[in-house]
Amino acid sequence: MKPHYATADDQAAAEMTETELQRLCAHRLRSAGWVVKVLASDKRQRKGAMGLPDALAFRCGVTLLLEFKSETGQQETSQVEFEAELKPHLGDTLHYILVYFPQQLAEFC
Repeated sequence: MKPHYATADDQAAAEMTETELQRLCAHRLRSAGWVVKVLASDKRQRKGAMGLPDALAFRCGVTLLLEFKSETGQQETSQVEFEAELKPHLGDTLHYILVYFPQQLAEFC
C-alpha cells in the first residue's frame, strides 16, 4: 500500500524517477552512518538475481533491503515473490522496505 504525502518533500518526491529517489535516499542514509550498496540497475547484469531489492544498507547489525518505486511504480512478479519468501525472516535487525517517499526512511536517518 502506497503512503500518502506526509510532507511537501514527499509530494516533490512523487515527481522523482526511481533512480533519483534511490540516490536521494542513499545519500541520506550514508549521511546518517549507514553503509549503502546499490545493486546493478541494468536488468542484463541482474539476470541471475531477479527479485533482489535495489539497494542494501547496513549499520550496527541492522540490514535494510530497499526497493524503490516511483509513485506509479509496481513491483515485478519476481520482487513480490522475493518479498513474500523473505517476510517470515524479517524482524528487528532485517527490514524490507518498499520506498515511495524519502520520509519512509526517517526513522533510520
